[in-house]
Amino acid sequence: MDSNFEKIAPDTETREGLYSATRSDPGNWTSGIVGIGRLVGSMRGISAPTMAHWLGSADLVTPQIMQRIDHATFMAISRAYYWRALNADAVGVGIDRMLFDFGFNAGVSRAAKQFQQIVGVPDSQIDGDIGAATLRALNAVRLEAIAGFVARGWAVQLQQDLGVSPDGALGPLTLSAVNKQAMWRRLMIYALASRQELAYRSFRGFMENGDGWLNRLNWRVKASLSDLDALALA
Repeated sequence: MDSNFEKIAPDTETREGLYSATRSDPGNWTSGIVGIGRLVGSMRGISAPTMAHWLGSADLVTPQIMQRIDHATFMAISRAYYWRALNADAVGVGIDRMLFDFGFNAGVSRAAKQFQQIVGVPDSQIDGDIGAATLRALNAVRLEAIAGFVARGWAVQLQQDLGVSPDGALGPLTLSAVNKQAMWRRLMIYALASRQELAYRSFRGFMENGDGWLNRLNWRVKASLSDLDALALA
């Protein structure tokens, strides 16, 4: 059962634009490469190559087909190619949104590999597949290991959440508060945020698009934390 999908996916949809056919965007070309294949555009964040995969052939993808991608089609594609591909139900509340929205925005493989790194999957086994081995690692990972991935700015926000001195250093006092308050998912959200921010800053288009990407990250973190808070009150 996709327990949180129906809540989370529409939120991601609102962060995506409607029809666009920018020549310089590889996602608008059926091949995924600028100048190769046909320029057919993207819609609701669904790229031309993704639609070609969905329909079974790039020959079937036209500008008219892309323009007709509606909410129902968005939901079907995002469930199959993003939510389930990231095993979002299995990772649980808060983490599911962080993985799904980033995976939709920046690539499933990248989102999954970052998560595998944080939970301690050995480098030689990081493959972008959140399967049984990754879930075992999630269940076994120590707070200290997760904390090692949290950047200073995000660490300060975590400490403010916990009510401890916000010095940006996740030492024994902070981790004791995480443990006592059962906040390990909150810690994981900030670790994912740190890795996702690094990824955004490494992208070629950061100078042009960085503000939008970081705004989306901030929204994603707030929404994921709200999901956790709602769960605690349920």
